[in-house]
Amino acid sequence: MSGLTERQAEILRFMIQFIVKYHTHATTNDIMEEFKMNSRSAANAHIQALIKKGYLEYVIKGPDSERGSWKVVREPEGKRIQFGVYVQADAK
Repeated sequence: MSGLTERQAEILRFMIQFIVKYHTHATTNDIMEEFKMNSRSAANAHIQALIKKGYLEYVIKGPDSERGSWKVVREPEGKRIQFGVYVQADAK
């Protein structure tokens, strides 16, 4: 797992705060609006980087669906998030 850029960490913190406040995940549009991005591809690039680095997972909504949402699995400092509770990350 690679470290985050400052912007990626900001976006991840926003996504965590959004879940806490609204009890649902932020959409790409929410991220675009919050960070004043002009394109969906800019927001998606950050999301894909967070997935690749192990901070987000993409979860399919159902067996007959191609749509899904993101699940935050680590906070920016690397601590693992499990079932909405922060737990200490495994030491490497």
